[in-house]
Amino acid sequence: MPAPLPHMSAVAIFEQYRSEFRARSLPGYALEVFPDLSRHTAEDFRHEGHVGFANLSPDTAGERIDEQIRHFERLEQPFEW
Repeated sequence: MPAPLPHMSAVAIFEQYRSEFRARSLPGYALEVFPDLSRHTAEDFRHEGHVGFANLSPDTAGERIDEQIRHFERLEQPFEW
């Protein structure tokens, strides 16, 4: 029988999942982790990149979104958010 898990609140479980998910690398993609988002840029430019995690401040959201658009435009790589 597996050892019992320590008691964690739903919020703590979600925060742990979010922390692990945002730093997960994917084969064929360069991962960049910033304080407010994680970006995967395809190494094979026949594929599209994506922003896999974002927790943007309302004060800076527009600027950060524009930065991601410019990043992928410079690379001529389509992307998903």
